[in-house]
Amino acid sequence: MDIKYFAARIREIKPEELRSNIKSCAAASGKAAVLIAADMLWCGLRYAAGPTDYRYCEFYSVPAEKRGTYITRGVNNELVRRFNDPLKTPIFDNKVEFARRFGQFFGRLWLDVETASLSDYERLCAPGGAVFAKTLWGTGGLGVKRLELEDFASASELKAYVESAGFGIVEQEARQCDELAGLYPGAVNTLRMVTLPGKSGPRLAFATLRIGNGSYVDNLHSGGMAALVDVNTGEVKSAAVDKAHGVYERHPATGHKIKGFKIPRWEDCVKTVLAAARVLPQVGYVGWDICVGERGPLLIEGNCFPGHDIYQMPHIMAPDYTGALPDFERCLGKSLGELRRRAPQRAAAASPAAECRELRCE
Repeated sequence: MDIKYFAARIREIKPEELRSNIKSCAAASGKAAVLIAADMLWCGLRYAAGPTDYRYCEFYSVPAEKRGTYITRGVNNELVRRFNDPLKTPIFDNKVEFARRFGQFFGRLWLDVETASLSDYERLCAPGGAVFAKTLWGTGGLGVKRLELEDFASASELKAYVESAGFGIVEQEARQCDELAGLYPGAVNTLRMVTLPGKSGPRLAFATLRIGNGSYVDNLHSGGMAALVDVNTGEVKSAAVDKAHGVYERHPATGHKIKGFKIPRWEDCVKTVLAAARVLPQVGYVGWDICVGERGPLLIEGNCFPGHDIYQMPHIMAPDYTGALPDFERCLGKSLGELRRRAPQRAAAASPAAECRELRCE
């Protein structure tokens, strides 16, 4: 282990945040805070897990023999470093650049706010309903605003508002199929589908269904919830979990049963993300957000720094508490155990900007 790395990490820790994590875990587990703190340190040394990993993945209750199966902060960083070319990742970060490269999978009209004409906005508004305006660099559901077209007197008024508000891209609404609207109609409930480069091309490693709850955004950082999806069948195989550690067998707003829900047009969704993954193979580790529309999958965005928490939230891994690492290894056809050993050395050289980017991305 790189002692310099851990010394640097300790200096970066915010005492209040650390105390909060320890206190929360101690209360949830019934264990003494000093024991939690010691175990948290051990998990950092042994599994490249940060205090937030420890809390969100509930390492205090995960059996010791299972902890090594989790994708922790350090492992996730190393996956990004290994499979994603930093010269190409800005294409994913900038929403207009991403739309230019992957717009063939959108299935809806989008506009570059900087260059769009009034006639472009008139075409955008023609179907009615709503549009989504987004900042160029927003992540985690931030910088996104749903705009009801009935609130604007004309396409010209919409154009003026979007430009003055500083948005970078505006898109027609991605309309989900009736089956997913039945789960929760207040948000577009999307799939997060993670691809990795296999020996014969990209492969689907992991998938979750994200479901809105009280907001038009389904993102976990905005109050949504997530449930695991069987990548072979497209069937939801767990209850849903939110960031407050709430567990939902049924949606609290609709009463719809979550576990056992079958994703419509699943095979088409898989084909879509694998085709998208081939467009820019230099970025091989991507979390794709897919809306299942009435006519097929609609790509929302791609994340070149996928957050690892969405795969392994508390209780979502029950009953055996195996993390996502084995699924990634099956996808790649090789062991990834060495990533934990390399993570400290790699992370020691990470820039503050990379740290911030990591924490805000999902």
